[in-house]
Amino acid sequence: MLKIGNTIQQVRDFLGGRLVNGLGLTSDSNPMIVMFAAGANFQSFVAAGVFTRVGNFIFDGTDNVGDPSSILVNGFKDPLATTAEFRVIDITNGGLVIATGIGVISQDEFNIVDLGVLANLPIGRAVFQIEARRTGGAGAAFINSLSVNF
Repeated sequence: MLKIGNTIQQVRDFLGGRLVNGLGLTSDSNPMIVMFAAGANFQSFVAAGVFTRVGNFIFDGTDNVGDPSSILVNGFKDPLATTAEFRVIDITNGGLVIATGIGVISQDEFNIVDLGVLANLPIGRAVFQIEARRTGGAGAAFINSLSVNF
């Protein structure tokens, strides 16, 4: 069980993966987990109707870590937003879209969104950007974390 005061190693052990804070991925068979927070908040939110950067992380390239099988986002929308959308782009290589999750209607803060088919994966190290937007209404899209799975 995780609780306030756990060390980073205890969190890593609990998650069974490698916890990073936008620092990158080393090659092993564990997922890479990226957590986003703004100040004292546990999540980041976007109240814009256009894709807006939530954060960046380093992907070490398929030559170094292999092909990921999926990218999952712990994301949701608030009641005032029509839907939320999330995507990952490769900003090192011209903003190529890696994956996109659209039509998210869940208001559950523990909702998991599979960003679907992965494309444009670079063979070398690149900086990826996670973005979010609401597609209508006056609300916001929220992201707690992201997981790149192998």
